[in-house]
Amino acid sequence: MAVSQKTIYALVKTDLQNTTPNDLLRKPTNGLLGVNAAAATALKSFDVNTIFDLATSDVFEGARKIVKAGSNTKSLMYQHGNPTADIVRESVVGATKIDQIRYLSIAALERVPEASAPSIAAALDVANIRDLAEYPPSKAALHILNTAYFPENEPGFDIDQPADLLPTNGNYPTERVQYSTLVMDEIKIGTATATIDILADTFKPLDLTKLAGADAGFQNVAFGTLLTMSQSWFAQGVTLGNLLHSVSLAPGESTRMAVIDWTRKSSAGQADTIVEADELSNETSHNRAMNEVTEATANDAQSGFSSIRSSSSAQQVGVAASAAASFGFGVAGVAATYSAGSNKTAADSFSTSSGYRNLGASTLQNVNDRTHQNAHSVRPKRAAVVKEVSQTEHESISTRILANYNHMHALTVQYYEVLQVYRTKASLAKVDKVVFIPVKLMDFKNDDLIRRFRAVLVAASPNASVRNQLMNLDFTEISPDPATNYTWLNGQSPTTLTALTGARLSRQAAAGTPPSSTPSLPQPTAQASPAKLPSPSEQWAELADKLWNTVQQTARISGMLSQAVLRPNSSSLFTPTDVVIEGVMMHQSEETETGQWFETIAGEQISLSQVSSGYDLAVNELKALHLTVQANEERDNIIRFQLILNRNGVRFPLELPVTQAITWPKKFRSQVVVVNFKTAGMNAEVKNYLANSKMYYNTAVFKSLDATQVALLLSGCVVKIKQKQTSGQIIEKAVPVS
Repeated sequence: MAVSQKTIYALVKTDLQNTTPNDLLRKPTNGLLGVNAAAATALKSFDVNTIFDLATSDVFEGARKIVKAGSNTKSLMYQHGNPTADIVRESVVGATKIDQIRYLSIAALERVPEASAPSIAAALDVANIRDLAEYPPSKAALHILNTAYFPENEPGFDIDQPADLLPTNGNYPTERVQYSTLVMDEIKIGTATATIDILADTFKPLDLTKLAGADAGFQNVAFGTLLTMSQSWFAQGVTLGNLLHSVSLAPGESTRMAVIDWTRKSSAGQADTIVEADELSNETSHNRAMNEVTEATANDAQSGFSSIRSSSSAQQVGVAASAAASFGFGVAGVAATYSAGSNKTAADSFSTSSGYRNLGASTLQNVNDRTHQNAHSVRPKRAAVVKEVSQTEHESISTRILANYNHMHALTVQYYEVLQVYRTKASLAKVDKVVFIPVKLMDFKNDDLIRRFRAVLVAASPNASVRNQLMNLDFTEISPDPATNYTWLNGQSPTTLTALTGARLSRQAAAGTPPSSTPSLPQPTAQASPAKLPSPSEQWAELADKLWNTVQQTARISGMLSQAVLRPNSSSLFTPTDVVIEGVMMHQSEETETGQWFETIAGEQISLSQVSSGYDLAVNELKALHLTVQANEERDNIIRFQLILNRNGVRFPLELPVTQAITWPKKFRSQVVVVNFKTAGMNAEVKNYLANSKMYYNTAVFKSLDATQVALLLSGCVVKIKQKQTSGQIIEKAVPVS
């Protein structure tokens, strides 16, 4: 297009400068400079209402033909000598020569009302036909018409130039965006709804306690519109911006200017990938059977007889005589002694001893000792370090000679920045009728409703405690006891390990040294890049892996349940509430007296033998798994529990964290909690929290509804609107709401 559009914008008023030529033709005539209200009224007298009407008006076209006929000897009317009868009024023109008709009043034109011709001439400020032909607004309208539809009629148009191939600015938008604005226009207030005049003397300040009611929210239907606005950007060309540099040259002076462009770009990137996987499988089987039989028989018999006879005989004779005479008394004595003794001794001794002793011993000892040990250790490690460093350098030098060949005047060369000029156009693209329908607020005392929109409530809740309780509504949390020592934590409790790790990380962060690995992981020997401090979530993930991820069991169980059993920032394992325990197996490193039982929520104690004998136990009914160990000497007993779980007929084992039970001192009875079970329910505090923030959470739920759900809620709803028929009759029609 040869004609610059800048000339068009100089012909219209300010509020129409950003309007395209096509749209300008539809504007009223008072949009042109020089057309006031009186002139616009005068133009309407010969049916000129828009700029297009002014550009194609027969009145101005006839005036231009008369002016051309009076000045151009080659024109048809000049050669004919008389103008066309339908252009001029014969009663006014009379015998006026063709070259003098242009100086007559506009009443000489046939299309101009003769009675109102003086007032029209005064309003348009024209004295004759020649002034009417040169009327500037008429020429401006014709220029806009040619620019829009007939560019070949403009002066300077080259017919050999293909207009459709020449680049032009401002005809089409280079960028177009749309945005929507929702406007509420009318609220239908029923007769039963009390209205409050805010300008009345009885008006009272708004009471915020109304928001605490269960029925808080909009109660009436409202109408509005959804306005879709379109904003288009049209490139208008370029212009000069700020002055960046200037060079002054004296007369005849020349200078050499060097422009040095030097750039250096360095980029370095390092990607470290270290994958370590430790898998250790140790199986030890020790069987010993011993059978010992000892048999002994002893028979002993003894008899004896002893007889002794003794006979002894002895004989002795003795006589003694004595005589004396005494005559007075006479004395005579005779003594005789006879002793006889017989002693006969006979001794007969017979001893007989008979003894019989039979001792038989038979010892049978059968010892079968079998030891089977299988150790399998796999430790793959893959470390990949990719370091890429690239550096590019560019330098360009260009010289330019600036010379002032004028020996009389100085020359100043100025360098400006070039700016691109755009014209923006905002227009209304679409208008949609909108109905605002009140929605009843959700009752968060309804458990089913909370479960239905649990995911939305979890995503919207800023409270971490509420999020955890909502996430665990249908899950049972199996958590290691904070006070129990576990072997996979190097004999420490989770509370102690977390405190030690946090203190260690704080000291290392203060000292500026990278943190070392946890005690159970080997230290890397290869030089690696400086490690960053692990985040709390990474620490929790490492702790959970140590406690539960034996032989990748968490990955296996997650695949069976089709859901993750480990969660960030937690050392617990989460299972669905419909999981039951069908059996329990326990292994200990030392043969000690132990006791194990499950504690239910109701306070009942259930032994492991009951569970293993066919008593299915639901995990959502449990509180904890207890263990007692007693020994006669100091022991460090490693105890391993394995639960046999079942969910919907799918059985799978779950190995609990290995417990380290210490019996010290002797004959000490140690009692620990292996794991705790916690099943979340509908906590009253959570319900109250959701109810107190019902507006916030209702908004989150409403925004989450898709088009199908909204259509289901609106099914059966209609709105009556008034429509105007082609006959002009206004009818009321029920339109479904969608």
